[in-house]
Amino acid sequence: MHWTGTCPEHLLDSYAQARTSINDAPHADADDENRSPGRVRDLETVVARRGRETRVTAAVDGDTAVAFTEIRVSPPPSSIASIASIASIEDTAVAREHRRIGPASWIKACSLATLRSQRPDVAYVTTSNAFENRPIRTINQRIGFVPTVLWTTAVFPA
Repeated sequence: MHWTGTCPEHLLDSYAQARTSINDAPHADADDENRSPGRVRDLETVVARRGRETRVTAAVDGDTAVAFTEIRVSPPPSSIASIASIASIEDTAVAREHRRIGPASWIKACSLATLRSQRPDVAYVTTSNAFENRPIRTINQRIGFVPTVLWTTAVFPA
């Protein structure tokens, strides 16, 4: 299932839970995400106020979102400018009981195909991943992402 903008109300609770599933991904950060339905709505509002479009592809089991990937992209350029748009994949997560059967690969590939057909002005899609998250790095390389930068985070103990 795809949507642009806000999550359909009937999926909001399960979508928020699916977003929280990202905490299970290997990562170096000590901070986990807590995505309540209210927090999801707040985030959607902030992204819209920044002039970005949220495009979500979700795997849905009945009326339950069990996996998702989120792309953010600026509006298409005006006819005056011929600058290509750049999109970014923000998060991809799969509920624990639905892992290892391919939903992350499927939704990422499907979201990119949909973006390409609906937004031909988008020339590049970026994503960033924790180095420790080998499964999502493998998926990204399999569907065509090319690693370009290794990002490190340093912490100064206070």
